[in-house]
Amino acid sequence: MADSTRILVTGLKISTTEAAVLQEFKKFGEIQYIRLKKSKHSFSCVISFSHADSAYSSRIQYNGKIVLGSRINVVLNSCFPIKDYSTNIFIKNIPPQMDTAELEEHFKCFGHIVNSKIVYDINGNSLGYGFLMFSCKEAAEKALDKVSGINAGGIWLEIKAFVPKHYRKIEFTNLYVRGFDDGFTQEDLVKEFSVFGNVVSSIVCHKNGVHFGFVSFSSGESVNLAIKELHGKKHSRGFEWFLSLNISRNERLIGHKIKNRINEENWQKTNLYIKNWPIELQEDQLRSVFSRYGKIDSVKMLMQDCLTLYYNHPVSEKRLTGQVFISFYEEKSVEAVLRAMKHTLINGTLLKIYRWVPKGSFHKGIYKPKQYKTNIPSQVQIQKPSNDAVMYFNFEKFRNSKPEDRKRIFGEAIYQEIFKKYDKLTGKITGMIIELDEYELLSMMENKKILYQKAKEAMKILGAHMNEV
Repeated sequence: MADSTRILVTGLKISTTEAAVLQEFKKFGEIQYIRLKKSKHSFSCVISFSHADSAYSSRIQYNGKIVLGSRINVVLNSCFPIKDYSTNIFIKNIPPQMDTAELEEHFKCFGHIVNSKIVYDINGNSLGYGFLMFSCKEAAEKALDKVSGINAGGIWLEIKAFVPKHYRKIEFTNLYVRGFDDGFTQEDLVKEFSVFGNVVSSIVCHKNGVHFGFVSFSSGESVNLAIKELHGKKHSRGFEWFLSLNISRNERLIGHKIKNRINEENWQKTNLYIKNWPIELQEDQLRSVFSRYGKIDSVKMLMQDCLTLYYNHPVSEKRLTGQVFISFYEEKSVEAVLRAMKHTLINGTLLKIYRWVPKGSFHKGIYKPKQYKTNIPSQVQIQKPSNDAVMYFNFEKFRNSKPEDRKRIFGEAIYQEIFKKYDKLTGKITGMIIELDEYELLSMMENKKILYQKAKEAMKILGAHMNEV
């Protein structure tokens, strides 16, 4: 349960000290602790009071005010982290003189307000827009029902649903223009394009006989309309217009991030990650098992470089790791697999099946695959080709390692395998085996039988030694 005695203060100067924060906020009540949070460009802190009233009073009095040399935002800690953005609204046309307290007065009739913020520039001037967070979704919906807005002293506040930054559609307002002759001026450019909307700025350039210009509108709709009406059309002066969006590098990067985020969310619905797939089974056999649940779009079986010994010479080759990614065309196919194949054994190996998660998003303790009830484990038998049991060895790691590190690399691989059969004596057996010649050790990476044979010999030696003692 969230602690209402704590507040989160953002917008403080980076040079602000803990002592200064304590001195400023202790007037509201006894403070238990202050936790500073600094980054390269911002500074915030969490303040824990002894009583909830102190936290509430500090938010009411200091939110949106200039404190310790900067305008701060004070939020009750129970509001974070924000998981449901449906309780937030976006407000435009806020008068320059209005502060957060006055803004809340106009909206408190819809429900309890837990946070408010007006955005300012670096000079402390209001940019005319801000945000409100209600305690529940219903209150935000009531405010959004006011289609005409809220009358604040003769100025109508425009209300919209809040959209998180990573979901906002980029509105391109800049236009690139070329094709006109050398007598075309900036005034002519503004005159031609002002019919499509409010022109914020414009410029005409003449370079190496090429004539071009840029027009910036206040809205993206004006840009689209201008391109639709003029691109490729003949002008009365005889030239042909060429118009296109003028997209900055930053806008392109933001567009790619939004597109990637949307793709990741779609991929997560139709993709599976599978562990422990038997390495002796190929892609066609995998498809035969999973195609019964729906049409498969693609399959990727992860492989790694391994060192194999042929005629006493190490050779690099690709080997399957038992990890597989499967992409279906429909989300219901993924649901069917998760529901039907939990506890499924393939050739005696228990599969582990998860929804696909973007790289870097799988954090221990945060992501938990959806669980499905099933009565009994199922067993799928697929014909298994005969093959000697092999150990997998990271060829890249071995090849790039220093000579003095190679024994350790062998030891790590051998220890993991020996531990399965010889629990308490694993360390001693491994220590004896890694003293063998390097070519013998490489042969064990190729065939587990050789390793187990050496392990048995080591056990006999250890047993004889223990009997003598």
